[in-house]
Amino acid sequence: PRLCGLRCPPSRTTGMGDDLFDSFWILEYDGRPDEPKVNVKYTYPDSISDPTIARSVPLFCFPEEKISLFGEQKTESRVTEEFSFVLTSEDATKRFGFCRRLLKRPNPNWKPICYCIISQWSTFALFRQVLDVAEQLTPQGLKALDSFNFGIMHKPLPEKGSSIQLDVYFEKDDESEQNASDSLDMKLKSSRAKTGAVGFLALGQEIRTFQIVRPADDYDFLSFVSFQTLFTNFGVDNVLMIFAALLNERRIIVTSQHLGVLTGVLNAVSALVYPFAWQHVYIPILPKNLVDFVEAPMPYIIGVMKYLKKKVMTKSIEEGTVMLDADTGKFIGTPLDDPEDCIPSSALNSLRRAWTRIREKFAEGKLSPREDSVDQSSHDHLIAHSLLKFWVELFKDYQKYFDSDSNFLRTKFLRSRHSSDRQFVSNILETQMVEVYIHGREDLHRDKKMHLDILSSSTSSALRKKIEAGLKRPAAQSRIRGVLSGGLSPRLKSQSPKSDSKKRRKGGSNDHLRIASAGGATA
Repeated sequence: PRLCGLRCPPSRTTGMGDDLFDSFWILEYDGRPDEPKVNVKYTYPDSISDPTIARSVPLFCFPEEKISLFGEQKTESRVTEEFSFVLTSEDATKRFGFCRRLLKRPNPNWKPICYCIISQWSTFALFRQVLDVAEQLTPQGLKALDSFNFGIMHKPLPEKGSSIQLDVYFEKDDESEQNASDSLDMKLKSSRAKTGAVGFLALGQEIRTFQIVRPADDYDFLSFVSFQTLFTNFGVDNVLMIFAALLNERRIIVTSQHLGVLTGVLNAVSALVYPFAWQHVYIPILPKNLVDFVEAPMPYIIGVMKYLKKKVMTKSIEEGTVMLDADTGKFIGTPLDDPEDCIPSSALNSLRRAWTRIREKFAEGKLSPREDSVDQSSHDHLIAHSLLKFWVELFKDYQKYFDSDSNFLRTKFLRSRHSSDRQFVSNILETQMVEVYIHGREDLHRDKKMHLDILSSSTSSALRKKIEAGLKRPAAQSRIRGVLSGGLSPRLKSQSPKSDSKKRRKGGSNDHLRIASAGGATA
């Protein structure tokens, strides 16, 4: 399958329909020592027409040679992790995969399973809630899952701050938590519902209403990206070198022994270009049979599990490729991009100072790497503020440089830049991530919607005040938020089966809020 880049929130390829998602999957990992395999246990719709999608999803849901737990996961009774991947379908349009893997449950017969949504939209904040509902409904069997998927699949993506409300019909069932932890075959024991019957409450059925909310936050990508593992493992100076490599559109390979650390760092790296979006190949988890992708000549960001590292090193990797060890926080080889050489000194120093202060603030507060820390959202929001401020200052007043036909006046804009910034801005305008962004702003300008553009609607002074306010806020008063995972978030917070059962029976619009950890060091 051909693969392509993850987009920060939310984007899609033009020309598609408005369906919320294309398909929903449940897969089970059978880890037999002689021949481990992935079994597709459920799909909606029941047949997948695109062969590229059908082949790719099992590979990306369970890409490891062997599933292994690490750190606190070994002692927890329940281990769940989330991650995303991106691929290109047979019609050359992009599709985003959002996965939740239930690796461990208090059941000796448990086999790891993965819930997966394939969609044109890249908004994990919303799809996490869809996965929540699907996980709750699985014990009710196929009819409940079909009812839910039939009702929500063809809904359009809601506007920011809006929601989708859906009634789901299922058989009355007094299954206990213990029974709900049975094998997937036992859970999916009922016959498939006929879509024509969905929506009619029959004898012996119950109805439950779910609400799926799209966050209004401009930083909704922080629902699946966290910067903590990246900064904790690599440090400010090394992250700046990674930042420079991204701006120069290098090929970047990241390796780790742990899937959580790998995908956490990968998603954080790709998010460093915010408010732009990486436009090239993005493979957060490279399957074993696709290892030749590292020889590709175009820019990419690729994550490689460490068991594949030796095989990768035998490939003809293009000169100039940046290789990172996410476990040690070190470069493999010598990094080629010195930030001092490609980023204006004033902008670079401002970014370095902001990141250093943010990291010092949380170090002084003895911030736990676990995501149950109340400072987690503050840390990630401050990093996002600093990235946005960096570009707001370099692109100041750029919205004034569109002509009457909404064409961006590149030459005129460059002449308006300070002489010390001009060459850098000229170079960055040549990158695909900025070209795509500018084309999108031309459309907004044509539709008289430039107020929706975060780069032109934000000001340096306002962002500076937000950063200062965050740095001065006592740690105990920081706002708690839900999952902030670097793409994959093993939920390591202890839960007893009883407490988890109570939470599941609640239902409703807040079911998607949870505490999580990203790869043990927090991504």
